[in-house]
Amino acid sequence: MQEDFIITESPTGLSEGNVTLKGYFEYDWDPEHERLLDHKIVITDLDRTEFHDTTGITYKFTSQAVDRSQTKQFEGNWPQGRGYRDTLHLIASIISTSNAPGADSKREVLKSAELQQMGDRYYEK
Repeated sequence: MQEDFIITESPTGLSEGNVTLKGYFEYDWDPEHERLLDHKIVITDLDRTEFHDTTGITYKFTSQAVDRSQTKQFEGNWPQGRGYRDTLHLIASIISTSNAPGADSKREVLKSAELQQMGDRYYEK
């Protein structure tokens, strides 16, 4: 499956500083929706890499993809056997690094798109 995302944010709160990140989450479960077979984050576009505001601060923009998915997480012993579950957790973020004249640089996550899903529990003897 594929789920597209588009996120837009401004480090100043004003629209002239907007930066937009586009991409998609791609993932595939087994037919029983138990085991996570494949997953990835694809960034297709970051529409700008820099913005200078009227106060002299320069903002540099990058993207970050984080995969926190886990497979075969133990959930306990059940009559059917040892129970496990796979989880899908993908995050795509716009990162801003700013440099004000005479100050230390500041790095922050401006906005994120996130996808979380849990597979059905499966058992092993």
